[in-house]
Amino acid sequence: MSGTVFITGANVGVGLATTSHFLSKGWNIVATTRDGIPSAALRDLQSSNPSLLHIVKLDLMDPSTVESSVSAALALFSRIDVLVNNAGYGEYGPVELISIQKAHQLFEVNFYGPLRLIKAFLPHFHTAGPSGIRTPTIVNVSSGGAHFGFPLGALYHASKAALESLTECMAFELSALSIPVATKLVIPYGGISGTNFFHALVRMNKVFEDSSGGDSAQVQAIEDYKKFTQDMMVKFQAMAGASMSATQVAEVVFEAATDLDTRRLRYFTGAGAEPSAALKLRYLGSLGSQQLVTKKDFDEMDDKYVKQVRALFE
Repeated sequence: MSGTVFITGANVGVGLATTSHFLSKGWNIVATTRDGIPSAALRDLQSSNPSLLHIVKLDLMDPSTVESSVSAALALFSRIDVLVNNAGYGEYGPVELISIQKAHQLFEVNFYGPLRLIKAFLPHFHTAGPSGIRTPTIVNVSSGGAHFGFPLGALYHASKAALESLTECMAFELSALSIPVATKLVIPYGGISGTNFFHALVRMNKVFEDSSGGDSAQVQAIEDYKKFTQDMMVKFQAMAGASMSATQVAEVVFEAATDLDTRRLRYFTGAGAEPSAALKLRYLGSLGSQQLVTKKDFDEMDDKYVKQVRALFE
């Protein structure tokens, strides 16, 4: 059965693909963009589905737009069944060279923005309760980067790790309510085609421009970082061949949003049938390289882990 979903960052990439996928299933959608203006692709979807798809403004760097977007959504549809926190971006470069202001902005979008939306929607979820069709559900789109650290991505990885920890802790709390709220994490591991990674690289180049000058030791450090970054970009480009499509991630978002197992927490997805080597090593150590570990194994392992932790508090 269809429902109503609120999707952030709907103009491009995973957000656009998720909007398209929910539309194909007959859902009502409130799709947000930073300025309230749809991209050409999102406008086409709206033109084809004017009664189902509505676009509202939500700038996660402007907390005032959180309340206004939620109010607009509830004015359009009296009930929201699913919140999909998808909007996010990466700030890349050596930690030393990224300003605290840039770090704050990144966490505003990747962590505090989703947190504000969750807190804004929970009162509605409490009063709406189960519709007899589905449980109110929060889906947070995370990243394999929450589970391991790569060079030049420290702030992005940290923001996604914070979102993961928030979601896992919250899942225990919200499942204990008399009207439970399902809490889900979708974890793409690897690159996603059709996203704005190119813009992240442009921002990284600007990090070096903004960091020019200083004493001789600082100038030398910047030159060292530049060489290191160039070497890393060669490695990242070699890894990029195994990217997944935004549509693939969108399908898993829909699976998480509609899964009748409301207590399942994590949904892994990647370019291949197996989890990435980095994710395997993080979870399994050397065992991960000694035996075949499939996505199904990962799902079962994580489900077992969550159940064991739940048992401590129930």
